[in-house]
Amino acid sequence: MVAEEDRLTSERLLTVREVKDWLGVHEVTVHRWLRSGQLRGFRRGTSMGWRIPESELRRFIAESGRPQRLDAQSSASD
Repeated sequence: MVAEEDRLTSERLLTVREVKDWLGVHEVTVHRWLRSGQLRGFRRGTSMGWRIPESELRRFIAESGRPQRLDAQSSASD
């Protein structure tokens, strides 16, 4: 598990707010996906909240067929 977390933290980590902006959904929806395991992420400490690797968000989008908001994608990669 430690090796996978190291691999995941070597890439860009997104917050729940960034994910909801990419997908155009409510933060509660993102939290529901995280709790159910549909979207994978991890928590670092109690105050930092969830972090979702960008590759995991891309996997989720591809597998779920959910469209992403184009304006969120361009602003997230700046």
